[in-house]
Amino acid sequence: MAKTKIVSARIEPWVIETLKNHGLTTRDALEYVAELLSSPDDLVWEQIRRHRVTINKLELECEAIMGRTDEILEEIKSKESEISKLEKRLKRNPEDMAFEKAGPAIASILKIAKRFNCEPWEINRFTGHDTLTFQANKVGLTKTTLEELLKREYEIKNSISSTEG
Repeated sequence: MAKTKIVSARIEPWVIETLKNHGLTTRDALEYVAELLSSPDDLVWEQIRRHRVTINKLELECEAIMGRTDEILEEIKSKESEISKLEKRLKRNPEDMAFEKAGPAIASILKIAKRFNCEPWEINRFTGHDTLTFQANKVGLTKTTLEELLKREYEIKNSISSTEG
């Protein structure tokens, strides 16, 4: 048997992992490389193989990045749409904003008025409480503003129901 020599080297953890995955020892790997170096064509083919492996890895990374890019672009569109809606909201008539804010209070008052079969701005006489002020405070409006919006909504609802009937 020929004399052998002991060699050592520091290698990256991925190299150790690759050798393990292929069932190779460090000796096997060194012998394989030595064989490749002794046959230049084999070395070229090995380089081609390694480049193809790298290309495949890069293509997979690229696909993952493109997928994430699509998600990001979709999120950007969503946020831009939200910004557009908010900008429109800033440009609205203050009366429209107050009406939107008063929506829940108006709905409650109309429901109570229907139950007592009275005009919505007269419900305080039937409830025994200052319901209008309570509802106005609940949505952050003055009682007067709420009454004006309530009358406007009540007139609109009555005109719609009279045209339908």
